[in-house]
Amino acid sequence: DQNSENPMVVFDSPSGDIIHVKLKVTNINGCSDSIIKPVTILDKFSVYLPNAFSPNGDFINDEFFPVGRNLEFGDNYDFRIYNRWGNLLWMSKIPYQGWDGRVESSMSSGKIAQEDVYVWRLIVTDPFTGEDHEIVGTVTLMM
Repeated sequence: DQNSENPMVVFDSPSGDIIHVKLKVTNINGCSDSIIKPVTILDKFSVYLPNAFSPNGDFINDEFFPVGRNLEFGDNYDFRIYNRWGNLLWMSKIPYQGWDGRVESSMSSGKIAQEDVYVWRLIVTDPFTGEDHEIVGTVTLMM
């Protein structure tokens, strides 16, 4: 409302943007003034991971990695994949770098892991709040 004493406006920002907001006021005598200020939209931390992927070389779901808001700006990014016995198979410190299903060990020589359910763990610090997040889940590797 134009004449609200305490106006409220909702801004939608899919990627944590800086929005320039203009406030214009007019007094009862018709004198007006305005000011423009940048407002940074702080997104809530969110992360999504699929529950299956198929590293079969068809360019569809060939890699497994977290996606979410502001992951590339977070600190302490650590994404790891473990087998059912708790052995570390793969890790990355780089956001959006995906696991291609290959096992990085001297025994596997870079072969794609067998079809199975694997455990993943993601640790990342929210860039806006400084809050640490540790998220654990499972993914099914399918061929």
